[in-house]
Amino acid sequence: SAEFPARTRPDRPNRPIKAGDEEQEAACMDLRGLSPRRLLGSRLQVSYMERQGKKLVAVPYKGSVVSVDARKGLRVKLDGYVRREWVTDEDEWSWLTEAKASAKAAKAEASANAKAEAA
Repeated sequence: SAEFPARTRPDRPNRPIKAGDEEQEAACMDLRGLSPRRLLGSRLQVSYMERQGKKLVAVPYKGSVVSVDARKGLRVKLDGYVRREWVTDEDEWSWLTEAKASAKAAKAEASANAKAEAA
């Protein structure tokens, strides 16, 4: 398997999210419309600036969220790489279409359930 290019980032204390506080902890990061409960397995694309010759260019990588940390952000397994990367609000990233569709479907389902309970 390929090795992902090394990046540097200031160290931050590690405090994993505990069951029950996902929403409060994930609120430390802009989840861009996705519910904290739906993060694991969600697909995203992140772009990193890499040197190609004498230029720095944005190189896109796709991957899946494997864990969440309140201080470090989203831990992502990038497609085709062994190493996992932390994705934070400091990175240029977005949910892939299937994650957006999943978020919309979950919101519609919750709305339908609420209407059914109210009836």
